[in-house]
Amino acid sequence: MVVRPIPKAVLIHQCTYEEFVQGDGFETEDGFKPPVTLSNVLIQPSNTSNPNITRNANGEILVFNSVLFFDVVNSSSNGPFEFKEKSKVTFNGKDMIVEKVNPIYAFTLHHWEVYLT
Repeated sequence: MVVRPIPKAVLIHQCTYEEFVQGDGFETEDGFKPPVTLSNVLIQPSNTSNPNITRNANGEILVFNSVLFFDVVNSSSNGPFEFKEKSKVTFNGKDMIVEKVNPIYAFTLHHWEVYLT
């Protein structure tokens, strides 16, 4: 059985991603790596009637503004990157912060679901 990638026709968005870099607490401050453009992604905003809700490891309820879908086959970037919490995603002029990164597997890594606030 083969699990097909998310079709490109569904991956209609483009955004920028800036990976969070932890400072050392002394000489360097927290910051971000240079922006990387992500193409053929889907950013699904939530609305008040259907919010994106999940629970963290402590059982706390987390509400997300949007979910970014990045397909391993059909999505692309203009440079190397790694999805990390606290990173910044800019879409339609709006900055959002990565709160949770969820890799989805179907025998192998199929796509990423990145929860944004």
